[in-house]
Amino acid sequence: MLVLGLTGNIGCGKSTASSRLKELGINVIDADLLTRELYKHFDVIEELRRAFPDAIRIVGNQTIVDRKSLGNLVFNDSRKLKQLNLITHKKINELIDNRIKTSCSDIVVVDAALLFESGMQDKFDKVITVYCDERIQLERVMQRDNLSYEDAKKRIDSQLPQDVKVSKSDFSINNSGKIEVLNKSIEKLMEQIKIWKLEIGGNWFEEKEG
Repeated sequence: MLVLGLTGNIGCGKSTASSRLKELGINVIDADLLTRELYKHFDVIEELRRAFPDAIRIVGNQTIVDRKSLGNLVFNDSRKLKQLNLITHKKINELIDNRIKTSCSDIVVVDAALLFESGMQDKFDKVITVYCDERIQLERVMQRDNLSYEDAKKRIDSQLPQDVKVSKSDFSINNSGKIEVLNKSIEKLMEQIKIWKLEIGGNWFEEKEG
């Protein structure tokens, strides 16, 4: 089994790339969906209750995490964000590992926005980063989320810079153009990966996709 990591910052098209991979029949594990799942785990809820009591709600006989309140608490506080990440990243890694182990696919792609931030890059054979022109990224975030320039810039700046992620990756895909161009880039990359996978002793992974 070949395990690939897919990442990219807000507004760069990672989710669009992930959707195309699914259309191509690739088994994609969505870390964002697993993040929502982890808030149902008792051990995580208990840790969050102690660290962020204002983000916990009691509904009937259920204890739930108010993700919007939690986001507001950590968004402008790096210390609280680090505390949240310490709680969640360990569990997310555990859930991803379980999904990988139970997969019967030859190629598995893990779609994770915080791939590098959570330190999970070592679990992948290779990592792919989707990036785009910073001006285009800003316009996309403003339009998609109906944000002001200042708010969109703040969200972008809260993430690890694109150039850092690209430098840490084995392959990178430029998504500054139309979706058709992105789709073709993904298809080409996956074709090359499948060909390499069939070769014994191939050294294709020595080169990065531009």
